[in-house]
Amino acid sequence: MLIAGPLQIFIESHGWRGAAFYAAVSQWVSDLANVKPLLDTPIGVEVTEKASEKWPLLFLMNHSDFEKTVKLNSEFYDLLDSEKAVSGTLTLVAKEVSILLPSG
Repeated sequence: MLIAGPLQIFIESHGWRGAAFYAAVSQWVSDLANVKPLLDTPIGVEVTEKASEKWPLLFLMNHSDFEKTVKLNSEFYDLLDSEKAVSGTLTLVAKEVSILLPSG
């Protein structure tokens, strides 16, 4: 069998179907490829990076109907809020978008 380790144990216990299976496969593939998230975001918040030679921007989108708080891993400038410096956490109200530029 090509699948080994925790994913194989999961499949033997829970089968090949359902959201839990796809979450386990996604995690397994991400671990194999050493894929790391850009930021630790809560459910409903999407983060995307758009990088050019000069400007690595992070786009944060709160798709939910609730306020969400995102943990930041360094200091950024919030380009949609008067280029205010933000660090630690960033709170997004429902459906809010933020564009962040790393300060360093």
